[in-house]
Amino acid sequence: MTSRYKPELVKFMSYKDGIVYDKDRVITPDHLCRWMSQQTYGDAEPSEEMRPVHRRSSTLEFSKKAISSFMPRINATWDPMTERGNPTRSDAVNKLIKK
Repeated sequence: MTSRYKPELVKFMSYKDGIVYDKDRVITPDHLCRWMSQQTYGDAEPSEEMRPVHRRSSTLEFSKKAISSFMPRINATWDPMTERGNPTRSDAVNKLIKK
């Protein structure tokens, strides 16, 4: 099953192309929301009037699951204060998918 997940992780990481990652670099829910919005609406910061035209919520759920499978703290919820945990389990990501 993870063979189907890796392409989603690669798509996400290529969205952040041009950035050199070090060990202290974290993926935040904001990164995920902006990427998912870009994939869904064609714009990283869609307006309220925009409608999803490129992806459905089920596709976003799959992307979330695929990316989550590669997170070191897969079962931990996201803590915005310490920026630790699994960013795919944040309220912001879940609200975007339900939107």
